[in-house]
Amino acid sequence: MKATKLISLLFTVLITFTTTISPVVASEFVPEGLTVSQELLVPFYEENLDYEYSIYDKNGTDITSSFFEATKDFYFNNDWDSIKEYKSNYVSRIVQEHETVARNSDLAKTVTEELVQMMTCPTSTGYEMEVSCVAQGTIYYNPNTFVITQASGPSILSKTASEAFVDYVNTIPSKTINTYSVTFRVCFDVIRLGVEDFGRFDQSFTVSP
Repeated sequence: MKATKLISLLFTVLITFTTTISPVVASEFVPEGLTVSQELLVPFYEENLDYEYSIYDKNGTDITSSFFEATKDFYFNNDWDSIKEYKSNYVSRIVQEHETVARNSDLAKTVTEELVQMMTCPTSTGYEMEVSCVAQGTIYYNPNTFVITQASGPSILSKTASEAFVDYVNTIPSKTINTYSVTFRVCFDVIRLGVEDFGRFDQSFTVSP
């Protein structure tokens, strides 16, 4: 973390003495009626510098800049369907990071991720559908040592699928806390039409100072 950013954050806590846990986005930027996945991207398109983004393609390559250029006109024309189609074709995960200062002068880093997994139903001759989950986890760490003092989450903000009549059962969120990182894991079973078993959605993301 750059020294100027750290000084600014510590100065904020001396003034406010408040603890802030970030929602997905700042409410003043979010129009009504958006889905969680859409809300996640609003600060990205509005270029809100309080939030940092990383967007990856299906090969794990960072395509943040090219994604913005390819879809910004869709956003400003309120064409969320085209953004959704572009994401489905090219994007594997979207990462939003937001950092604040906690009451005890620890830094709180909240990461919200949209995780995507292609799932196959073996009883339907290889029928596939895309399942996505927006999950959020927060770490608290000492800004001098970068040692993590606690963590919360993961919270599951939404689950969606490319097909209708899908149920999500046996949800198990978990986390593994290490000295300098926390891995958040989200697992649940995906059933369509009550009988088509698409197996287990199993994704994780790691957050570090």
